[in-house]
Amino acid sequence: MAIEGHWICRKGPVMFSVGGQTTVAFKGKYAPAPFTWRDDVTPRVVRAVSAKL
Repeated sequence: MAIEGHWICRKGPVMFSVGGQTTVAFKGKYAPAPFTWRDDVTPRVVRAVSAKL
């Protein structure tokens, strides 16, 4: 289940959550990067953790 910035995952009897967010700077100005974190980083973390279970 994906909630903005937070994933709750279950594999067999194990349940875990992954979440977080980050910021990035463009030309010296900070801007939020929630879509990159949500769409690219978090799914990779979930896959990596699931593969180890």
